[in-house]
Amino acid sequence: MRVIDDYSFSYNPLVAVVFAEGLETIGGAAFEGSMIASIVIPDTVTSIGDSAFRGIGIVNLILGESVATIGNDAFSNNMIASVSIPDSVVSIGSFAFDGNGITILQLGIGLNDIGDYAFANNMIIDLIIPGSVEMVGMGAFQSNNLMNLTLNEGLIGIGNAAFENNGIGSVVIPNSVIYIADFSFASNQIQNLLIGTGVEVIGVGAFMYNQIMFLNIPGNVLFIAQSAFESNQIMDLTLNEGLEIIGFAAFNYNNIGLVVIPESVFIIEPFAFSNNTIFDVIILGDMYRFNDNWTVIGFPMYLMPLPV
Repeated sequence: MRVIDDYSFSYNPLVAVVFAEGLETIGGAAFEGSMIASIVIPDTVTSIGDSAFRGIGIVNLILGESVATIGNDAFSNNMIASVSIPDSVVSIGSFAFDGNGITILQLGIGLNDIGDYAFANNMIIDLIIPGSVEMVGMGAFQSNNLMNLTLNEGLIGIGNAAFENNGIGSVVIPNSVIYIADFSFASNQIQNLLIGTGVEVIGVGAFMYNQIMFLNIPGNVLFIAQSAFESNQIMDLTLNEGLEIIGFAAFNYNNIGLVVIPESVFIIEPFAFSNNTIFDVIILGDMYRFNDNWTVIGFPMYLMPLPV
């Protein structure tokens, strides 16, 4: 048998299964509704369909060395504690391993795409994203126990809430990353953040609710969105020439004392610097261009430059 069709054994009282060598495809929902604690995927299998093993009580999982695609929800809602993704795997679908008890995860060096919520709601502690991965999907590792995260050159995009609600303490964003989407790293314990030289957009709430104290925004960043760094502990902030827009409440609730606005900035939205400890504001270029919204931005009135 080379193919197990969709729904072939779904909602059958199976408690064990042995796959013969030669099997190539396991169809969608093929075993959904069974109760199988151990699954060994043969090396001949290349494709695992959507919901193929969803919610069947898997504790032990071994994936064969030829699997290329893992479908949406393929192994979600099981009790898997450890997963090694073979180098042959190119894509992992949405919710593929959501809601297990995974503490140890090894991703193969052939992986390209990690789908939305693929590993959400697990207990992963340490994670290395290989350089082959170009996109980490929305919520892909949301609500784990991540403490140590390594992102490698080759990564281009980090999706909404991709690493939200973990315990990450330090993040280095590779130079290959172009955008950091909304809430990507919100609600962690980040103290040290290094943003790569390719990032152009930092999304809404991307790093809110962390513990960042020192922050350098490189000149390649054009747009810092709403609440991007709200509720951190930033004392030392460097904004570089090239930045154009600072969004609503972007740096609200920090400990910033000195603010230097580059000449390239032409929009600062309301409350961008509210609830800080600002003692000096330096506006490079036309120093009067933000006077009309000075206090709304969050700058103290007594520091507003006045025309001579």
